[in-house]
Amino acid sequence: MKKIFIVISVVIMLGFIGCQYNIDRTNIYMIGEAIHESFIKNDTSILKQVFLHEMDSTSDKQKKRISEIQDFFNPELTVIKMDTSSFLSWRWLNIYYKKKTTFYELSAPYSRDSLGAITILNLYLKNINEKCESDKNEPYCPKDDVDFKRISWTTDYYGKTFKSGEVFFKNNSYNDFNYIKFRVIMKNGNSQWSAETFFNQTVESYKPSYSGDITSVQIPGMENYFTGFKIEKDKLYFDAELIEVLPKPESSWCKLLKELEKEIIENSK
Repeated sequence: MKKIFIVISVVIMLGFIGCQYNIDRTNIYMIGEAIHESFIKNDTSILKQVFLHEMDSTSDKQKKRISEIQDFFNPELTVIKMDTSSFLSWRWLNIYYKKKTTFYELSAPYSRDSLGAITILNLYLKNINEKCESDKNEPYCPKDDVDFKRISWTTDYYGKTFKSGEVFFKNNSYNDFNYIKFRVIMKNGNSQWSAETFFNQTVESYKPSYSGDITSVQIPGMENYFTGFKIEKDKLYFDAELIEVLPKPESSWCKLLKELEKEIIENSK
């Protein structure tokens, strides 16, 4: 099942006034304003009003993270927008900033009590440009979307040499693949736990694999592969590890970066 993010975007130009801060704890956008105000003024008393246990139980790791976020704030900062998102039982408040030519996301997971009051559970600051660039350089490896089903083979007359081998996998994604790279591992023994690896090879294929289909890929290294033992189906154990598939879809971070760049252009008109 594909992961689905529900994003409710509301563009808010955050202008704040210097006064005693009064927060409506049921309004997530006022909470966002309070967080922003807290860092702009370097006033943790505002943040304590909305944070879990008023920050009394904040870990050293979280304190360091908050300190780093505080160091991030300066007059060069431009607020772009605020939005909320949810995934399964998690709810997030996100505030997006631009600092010189770089975009950032300040995100805060939060919860609501039975009366609707909001509590911020944590704070994270992420460099969106770096996230996008990192995703571009990483191989696309959607392990949940590729299901290796089985392996089949043929042997010679004596049953100690593979003549051919073929792996079958199902493409459970919504996209077609035109390239796949994976590792085939085969073991021999009386049980899966005691079996010893005798074959380990990386395989590449440009054979198309369509969404929802089962695709077979020949294993070149199994052609005329002498094992040195009698090949018995009940004693062979097969595993496969996905390394990469193509084409690689645009990452969510890169999509977000484009959206924010567009927001900047629209707001400047």
